[in-house]
This record gives sequence, structure tokens and C-alpha cells, in this order.
Amino acid sequence: MSAGMQVKLLRVLQNREVRPVGAEASLRVDTRVVAATNRDLRVEIAAKRFRDDLFYRLNVFHLNIPPLRERKEDIPPLARFFLEQASQRMGKRARGISDQAWGLLMNYAYPGNVRELENAIERALVLADDDGEIKTWDLPPEIAEQEVPQLPEAPDALGDVTRGAGPGALDSGYPADLTLEEVEARHIRRAISRHQGNLGRAAKGLGISRTTLWRKMKKYGIEGVS
Repeated sequence: MSAGMQVKLLRVLQNREVRPVGAEASLRVDTRVVAATNRDLRVEIAAKRFRDDLFYRLNVFHLNIPPLRERKEDIPPLARFFLEQASQRMGKRARGISDQAWGLLMNYAYPGNVRELENAIERALVLADDDGEIKTWDLPPEIAEQEVPQLPEAPDALGDVTRGAGPGALDSGYPADLTLEEVEARHIRRAISRHQGNLGRAAKGLGISRTTLWRKMKKYGIEGVS
């Protein structure tokens, strides 16, 4: 928002009046403003690009929405919703997403946030076979060709199930009969162990915030060290 427009908006919020173009008198208005930004406004204020008085006028109730990479538990419901919407819009059957494709979707960092996930699902459905199931090769190259970390559990936890150990194992090194939540819980435990219990480094390695890591640890009953 330009500096001049910031002044005008501040005046409207303070005086609760608007003067339409060409009018001789102002009109009283009763509005509720919802403002959104993808920038740190305190940094913008320090750089003299945003007015601090307008910031405090707008910042009555602040809601922070973390990027999708920090709330990966939202990926499955969002992906299913986008898949259903795309299916209805295209008139094409959507049977679901393969386990391998789910793994790639859950591991990706989504620099384009939720919109990128939506576009990826729509593209995948366009390319999907007539059976309606999205496979890894239907996903965009930046998702399908990413290097998924291989984190097999220690032998005492998984026995002899290792990468390439046959039909009982996934490419990730986890048994094929585990649920997505069980795989996630083991993945988190492995990351915490790898970082000697340092939750800050474990969260960074997992690509999520420390708050999200704590929430998942509580969900799965995982104990941390620091």
C-alpha cells in the first residue's frame, strides 16, 4: 500500500468517515476491516515503508497463519478437499492418492504455500490414469523428483526390515503395513534421536516449527530432552 493510501485509510479508521469522489460532504461508515500481509510489518515500520499508527489501528486482533511447511498435518485434509473439488470441476473420477505419492506430498516444503498444493493436486488429476488414482509420476517434477530422506529405524526397533528388504518394506525404510500416523511418529522419534534430543534442531531438520513439533510429540506421546 502506498504511503498516500496509508494516510487515507488511517483517516477513515480514525474518523469513521468517507468522502466519495466528487461529493461535497463525508459519509459516516461503520466497518470491520480484515487486513492480511505476507510481510513482517514491524520490519516494514522500521524501514519507514509502513506507518506505525496505521499498524496499531489494524492490529487489534492478530492471527498468525504459519506456512504449510510448518503445519504438515493440514496437508492430507487440504489435498483431499482439492482433489474432490478438481474432480467435480473436471468431471473426472478421483479414486485417491497412492501411498508413495502421499509420502512425496508430505515431505515437500511448498514455497508456494497452500496455492501450490492446490495446483499440484489439480495437475496430478489431469495426468492421472482412468482409474483416478494419483501416482508419483502425476505430481509436478519439483515434488516428484525431490530427494526423500531415508530414515530407517534402528535394528532393535524394526528388526530386519530395511530399505530394499522385500515386499514388507516401503522405500522410506518403514514396514508397508504401518499407517501414515505411525510412520510420522517413528520419523519424529528418529529425528529427535539423530539430534540427541535437541528439539530445535530436530524441528528444523523435519521442516516444521518447534511449536508444531511439540504438538505432534504430545499427540504421539513422544518424550523430548530439550
